[in-house]
Amino acid sequence: MDERVFILALVVVGFPMLAMTGRFLIKAVVDGILRLRGTSGAGGRAGEVSSMQAQILELQGQVDELRSELDRVQETTEFYAALQRGSAGQLEPPATPEP
Repeated sequence: MDERVFILALVVVGFPMLAMTGRFLIKAVVDGILRLRGTSGAGGRAGEVSSMQAQILELQGQVDELRSELDRVQETTEFYAALQRGSAGQLEPPATPEP
């Protein structure tokens, strides 16, 4: 009777514990191997690269827009500074942006 209880306890408690331990161990090993191989795949990397290129182009457009706005602000500031000095008759108003 004692052997049957021991075997039953081993099957009911021991086997599931062993299976869960094995699962976590195998998962960790497989994840490590996948990380070493870099298996996000060429397709995954290509998607990341194209996304980054799109972001870079968008940022470049924003930088260009900021530069043009800064040039306009500088021209306007120079114009109003000249107005305050009293040489308004010799200056042209700053160019307005075309829509």
